[in-house]
This record gives sequence, C-alpha cells and structure tokens, in this order.
Amino acid sequence: MGQVLTNLILNASQAMPEGGQIFIAASQDKGFCLLTVTDTGTGIPPEVLPRILEPFFTTKEAGKGAGLGLSLCKSIVSAHGGFIVIESAVDKGTTCSIRLPL
Repeated sequence: MGQVLTNLILNASQAMPEGGQIFIAASQDKGFCLLTVTDTGTGIPPEVLPRILEPFFTTKEAGKGAGLGLSLCKSIVSAHGGFIVIESAVDKGTTCSIRLPL
C-alpha cells in the first residue's frame, strides 16, 4: 500500500505544475477502509479518464512516463481485495478513492 500512496501522490504533484494542494484522508465505512488522495491540479479530461488505469496508457510525452503507475496501483489494491475509483474535473482536480475490506 505504500507503493500505491507513493504513486498517487507523485501523480498528484505532477498534475500541479504551478503548485497546488494534495489532501490525503482515511476513514472507515461499512466494513471498508476508505483512503482518498485529492489534488487541486489540472484534472483529467473526460475522454481520457476511462483509460487511465490501463497498463502502458500515458498522456505524458515520450520518455516522461511508462504508463504503469496507476495500473500498478489497481493491481495492488485488487490483490488486497479492494478497488480504486478515480473522479476528476478539468481545471479543478482529481480524487483517487481506494476501498479496502477491513
């Protein structure tokens, strides 16, 4: 899970080239642990959002990213019996929510 949070925080910081804020929260809900990482960055366009958890998918220029970070997060979270949901709005930011069974 450390790798998951590291990847999400790195992605969030890269989405804020002019600066911004990253919020990390944890809570418990109906037998699940809920972890969220929210940024105030550039957001993800709606046409890209459905693909961001796919292996090797990246919007970065060549040589700047392999497109494995979020797919690795998905695999790790799934291996723990959980799931990840990503919500985003262009120019407003992104929230990555992870639900793990307690």
